[in-house]
Amino acid sequence: MGAFAFHRYTGVGAVTLPATLVQVGFRAFHASSVTMLDLSACAKLESVDEWAFRGCTGLRLATLGGCSRLRRLGPFTFQGCTGPTHLKLPPRLLQLNAKAFQGCASLPQVALPRSLESIDDQAFEGCTQLQRVDLSRCVALATIHAFAFARCTALASLDLSGCHALVSIARSALRGCEALRLVRLPLHFDLGALELPPTCLLEVGPGPGPGPGPGPGPGPGPGPLYGRAAHWAGALRNLAMPPGRSNPSRGTVQ
Repeated sequence: MGAFAFHRYTGVGAVTLPATLVQVGFRAFHASSVTMLDLSACAKLESVDEWAFRGCTGLRLATLGGCSRLRRLGPFTFQGCTGPTHLKLPPRLLQLNAKAFQGCASLPQVALPRSLESIDDQAFEGCTQLQRVDLSRCVALATIHAFAFARCTALASLDLSGCHALVSIARSALRGCEALRLVRLPLHFDLGALELPPTCLLEVGPGPGPGPGPGPGPGPGPGPLYGRAAHWAGALRNLAMPPGRSNPSRGTVQ
């Protein structure tokens, strides 16, 4: 499907795309009247270009769960789609590009796939109804970039304890998440200077019950608390240490 195919077209509602589809081009449905998007049969789809569905304010449901070849969503893919209440992502997605879902104000929850490696700048910024982000399978996630979940004002907790490959979270990734009460990080993670609201509790290591580890048996024991643990811009007030962990390896938490 080429660029601008249904750009600003107001005569389209529910859209089911065919199994033969390989590409959704630049601004293909930008600012159109699409209300439902079904790509569940699109097993050959390899590319969704930037602005593909940007500004489709009437869109309520987007299903991309059958797009097994799709590795990346282009920048601004669903930016400003204020209506979606249901979203299913491709199972082998590697990267959510910048502003992919920025301003999807009605989205209540999202489950991120096991294959995901990067959440780019402002990917979910301003998703003001987002209450749950399921990262329990994201064992390959390495980087969460600037403002990735900023201004997600309904988000109460974020569990990253199963993200064993995580090496970097931008300082501003959770800026403005005023309802945030719990952030759970993986063991052996360099905290950096993450911005959190004053009432947020930080936990290191898996939560109660079976952990989301990659294999059978118990996971690794508590490791050192690395890096700039005290430099939380005055936001951190509570820190829960897992059993077996004593003091941070360098510096103090205040």
